[in-house]
Amino acid sequence: MRRIVATPAVGPFLALVLTMAFFSFKSDRFLQGQNLSLVLQQVMVVGVLAIGQTLVILTAGIDLSVGTVMAFGQIVMTKLAVANGVDPLLALLLGILACYRACSATSGARSRSAIRTSPTASS
Repeated sequence: MRRIVATPAVGPFLALVLTMAFFSFKSDRFLQGQNLSLVLQQVMVVGVLAIGQTLVILTAGIDLSVGTVMAFGQIVMTKLAVANGVDPLLALLLGILACYRACSATSGARSRSAIRTSPTASS
């Protein structure tokens, strides 16, 4: 039993169980499939970014721009789809393209500069 409690994953799992218990007592709709599906959809974006960031950190690097790039992409896609009436699929593709172009242009300019910086400082 002591080994189970000492496992690093027990704390976050216990917090998740307690949080779910709290919200299920507060609302009778919390544990319904539609709500859990919505929660899962909202967590997927951050989860995918966390997996990518974990791989970067495991290879002895760090990229501090991940959240900024995600926010920039969401702003571009939302502005195109909602404010300008562009088809959502086209807005998604244009948002990805805008992020790619903006990030590759700035990182390319930094890597060609005369001042050599570490990958962490130039991200």
